[in-house]
Amino acid sequence: MLVPGSLQVIDMEALRSEEWWRRFEAEQQVRERTAFPFLVPAMAFLFSVLVVYGLSRIYLELAHWKVGDVDMATPLALGISALILLGGWFVASRPQLKAWQLGAMAAVVLVGILAGAIWAAVHEEGGAQEAAAEQPPAATAPAGGGGQAGGAPATSLEVRAVRSLRFNAQQLVVAANQPVTITFINEDTGQVHDIAIWRSRQDAQSGGQPLASTEFCTAPCQETLTVTLAPGSYYFNCTVHPQQMTGTLVAR
Repeated sequence: MLVPGSLQVIDMEALRSEEWWRRFEAEQQVRERTAFPFLVPAMAFLFSVLVVYGLSRIYLELAHWKVGDVDMATPLALGISALILLGGWFVASRPQLKAWQLGAMAAVVLVGILAGAIWAAVHEEGGAQEAAAEQPPAATAPAGGGGQAGGAPATSLEVRAVRSLRFNAQQLVVAANQPVTITFINEDTGQVHDIAIWRSRQDAQSGGQPLASTEFCTAPCQETLTVTLAPGSYYFNCTVHPQQMTGTLVAR
């Protein structure tokens, strides 16, 4: 500390001997030992969650966009890999990289992923609404006179795979103790789907064999299965997308 009007300097050790200064240093050390080690992993975890979730939404939506036989998710994945390699080289070649530079890089990545995820979510919602608007009310069971929950049990019905990785109907009603024909129509262009009937969700998750299933097919395509079910509640899904494409089937 400089003394005004002279060249004298007061040693900071004199200040450090004061009680208030010692308390200040002790509090600062406590903050550094507790807050900083907790905040860094927490921020890294949140950043990773946002990156993984954002990229997953983008990849799922871009799978519907194709150039020839290649969906756009593939070149995007290659581009992101190249950017990661370039970013790693940039950081490794600059040992004295400043904190604001790292923060700017992370902010650019985060903003880009969030923008892409928002676009994918909005586009997916729009696609789902369009598919619902295009679906005729009686398309679930054109031949059997039923099929939907609350309707008469059907002996033949249609189930469609539509955009956004979903079935056009999640609840079906079929006739029990007689052959039921299910026509599976894959309208999710470029995507591989099937339909499988299970005794329960637990059976589907256990990795066993379904009661009946169609072959895999790439849209646009159509497959048919015939099954006879005892009265009860059953579970159906697409084995290619078992988490997104599911439903309940009741035989009565």
